[in-house]
Amino acid sequence: MKFIYFLAVIFLLVSCNKEEEGVAAKSDSNYLQNNIFQNNTAINAYYYNNAMYRFAEARVLNNSYSDNDFEKALLLYSKGFIFSEDGELIEANGSYVYVLLKTNTYNNIIPNGKYVYNSSNNLSKYTFNYSEFDTNFNNNSNTESHYINDGYFEISNSGNNYYTITFNCTDENGNNIYGNYSGIVIFD
Repeated sequence: MKFIYFLAVIFLLVSCNKEEEGVAAKSDSNYLQNNIFQNNTAINAYYYNNAMYRFAEARVLNNSYSDNDFEKALLLYSKGFIFSEDGELIEANGSYVYVLLKTNTYNNIIPNGKYVYNSSNNLSKYTFNYSEFDTNFNNNSNTESHYINDGYFEISNSGNNYYTITFNCTDENGNNIYGNYSGIVIFD
């Protein structure tokens, strides 16, 4: 009988320690904000509507240039996104954050700086006017993307394509989305 009781206790402890994608207790919100913004702890995730969504990788999908404007399409994404060797998206299942950054270079780097949301079409360097995210994206079905209407992305490159990206934004409904990523950024 003691053995069965022991197994039940072990099962409960293991079950309680499992971290599930997209699930977090409300009390975790303060912990995450403190670690992201005050302690600069890399959690490689974002937090939205009382849930945390992990990032697996980051990549710049393309560089574009027009009228002295340089843009970098930055995608932070979870497991479940598969790309071909030449950078074409093959399959996408999971969560992501996408932002189109205005920079001052066409090179395969994202310049260090704070990129602030600007809703106008007359964007200056270190701004963005388009960003979206999805907590449960599936390229084989319709999903509901959310759009970022305010906030910033702060980017720091420490060399060899290793970046720290921290963001704090608001979606179209006034909900906060914030998080960070520290790791290699792939340039396609």
